[in-house]
Amino acid sequence: MVGPKPNESSNFALELTYNYGLSQYENGNDLRFIAIHARDYAARAKHHNYPLHPSPDNPNDLLINSPDGYPFKLVNTPFFSNEEFLFVSLHVTNLAKATEFYIEKLKMQEFTDVPGATPGGRVLGFSKAAPKLELVQLPADHKLDHAKAIGRLAVETPPAEPDRLAQRLSAPQILHGPFALPPHNERVVIVKDPDAYEVCFVEKIGYLKCCKAGDPVIDFEARQDKINHIERHAKRQKKIL
Repeated sequence: MVGPKPNESSNFALELTYNYGLSQYENGNDLRFIAIHARDYAARAKHHNYPLHPSPDNPNDLLINSPDGYPFKLVNTPFFSNEEFLFVSLHVTNLAKATEFYIEKLKMQEFTDVPGATPGGRVLGFSKAAPKLELVQLPADHKLDHAKAIGRLAVETPPAEPDRLAQRLSAPQILHGPFALPPHNERVVIVKDPDAYEVCFVEKIGYLKCCKAGDPVIDFEARQDKINHIERHAKRQKKIL
């Protein structure tokens, strides 16, 4: 888990997963970008020679890709918040149907004053202060493609909310659960929206016990040694076969 603040219990964070032996994932057209406050990120990106491009929606906002091709939008706004993340922007095949699911089933609200929002899109969330979800209609002649790099959104909930949420949904909308997740036995339910995006709802009681800042120093050399070992083993297995 990584983020600009050390406390995941009060700030949005990204979960990065790595499967040893896989050199890349095929990205689809589902994730448009993750919008964050520009702060000093543009200057830091330029310092490290990362390409920056003006956003088609607002040339004052900039687009940048991570090394794995995941897009971020640096939103230039005077709006101040302790939360660096503004929203996650996703393509949907039917904007009205998707919006109805998130508002009626998941009980999100719509917000119209979010900096960096895409014209014609719908921005939804659980509160004004929290990071939000932006839904944007995919052009009619385009097919939604999740490819191999689809992620999942995770949301903390009040006690017993995963079970109450499951009662509002039909069986095809529930991917997993509700179930108790060890070691703290918090209730969890994972649902999918009309476009097969996954949203995981986790009881706050157990979730907060897992939100602890780890070692800020990552041993990349040790990780690379592990990767090299696995790749050598895979090559030997291939020769045998």
